[in-house]
Amino acid sequence: MKVSWNKQSFFLIGLLTIVLGLLFYYGNQSVIEAAKQSYESSNRILSDQQVLLNDVNEIEVSEDTLLEQLESLNAVIPSSADPSRWMESIKIAADNNQLMVESLNSMEGSLESEVEEPNEMIEATPYQLTVGYENLGQLSSFIDAIYQLTQKTDITAISYEQEEGKKASIFLTTYTQSSNLE
Repeated sequence: MKVSWNKQSFFLIGLLTIVLGLLFYYGNQSVIEAAKQSYESSNRILSDQQVLLNDVNEIEVSEDTLLEQLESLNAVIPSSADPSRWMESIKIAADNNQLMVESLNSMEGSLESEVEEPNEMIEATPYQLTVGYENLGQLSSFIDAIYQLTQKTDITAISYEQEEGKKASIFLTTYTQSSNLE
């Protein structure tokens, strides 16, 4: 078979090339570009979702940190007016320093606030603690132990005797929340 190239053959080949080129161009525009734009849009959405997920994780970490800080604040200034845990801590500190607790009395109503504007959320409760001791080193260690207690405790006054019946009166103030910080 012999192919003869005439004007009509060249015209058909040119026409076929143009049609195939147009099909490729429009196919590329309608199918491939649409898929490419969809892929880029999906990547943007995934990127935005990852940013949001990171923000949520940071918020959860912040919330956990805040809850830990709240727990430590509630330990320092508890929300319950029950002083039994604090009193037990005082007793343990006295025992560890070989002191004898003779009395621990609440002095409610006799506290005069030194703060100009009292905090309505914090209630201060004064106590008078009387202990027996053998030497000043024990008393000094006991006072240091009081300041190391988890619950905030201030020593407002100390009086002690150095004679035969060595006794010390320590005036303490503890604090509780009138409303919980939660």
